[in-house]
Amino acid sequence: MFGKSVDELDLLDIEALIDNKVPEGKMLDYKLTLPGNTDSEKKEFLGDVVSFANTLGGCIFYGVKEERGIPVSIEGFSSEDIDKDLQRLEQIIRNGIEPRIIGYKMKYLELDNGKYILVLEIPKSILSPHWVSYKHSYKFYGRDSSGKYFMTLEELRLAFNESLEISERFAEFRAERINRVRAGDLGIGNLYLDNNDVYFLLHLVPLGSLTVSGLKRRLNFESIQNKGFKLK
Repeated sequence: MFGKSVDELDLLDIEALIDNKVPEGKMLDYKLTLPGNTDSEKKEFLGDVVSFANTLGGCIFYGVKEERGIPVSIEGFSSEDIDKDLQRLEQIIRNGIEPRIIGYKMKYLELDNGKYILVLEIPKSILSPHWVSYKHSYKFYGRDSSGKYFMTLEELRLAFNESLEISERFAEFRAERINRVRAGDLGIGNLYLDNNDVYFLLHLVPLGSLTVSGLKRRLNFESIQNKGFKLK
């Protein structure tokens, strides 16, 4: 969304959302306060998380006031112990969604008035479809430009098929690579494998290349290539 990871976000990035009147949509949501501890609030929160994971992924910004989906101000929310609040949300996600969602991130920013902004990033999941299992809810959610909605039977069928196909394509990719290594026709950089040596093979697979929908993301490997060490 910002061309940077959630860990690198700062207050200027959130102010830019307001200055540019970036609306809520398929990958973005604004909330004024954190979810509470009632069952209804937990289910609402879990439904939001699942809807992002089952669709394209996205971010939820807590502490931002919106009007008709347009952010208007950074209000922040009060917290006696922000770390405990994050642990509480993580526990809700961990215990209220099946299968578990992997790879989500949280980051909070403290304002000058002592209040906080929380950014929750949920990736598109390769284990979808997920459902809200808290209190036997068992509901599947998707997401479009107007927010979350109950997934249709056809959407569920496609999601299950995509999840199965991704697993199969992972296995096929790995098997094909290993066979090429054994056949001696796969050179890795300037290193060519010798049958007399033992190797550990690390496969870096862009997730988008394995999805049925063919999502594409620009990959930048400079952060690895420019390090002082070498991957062999």
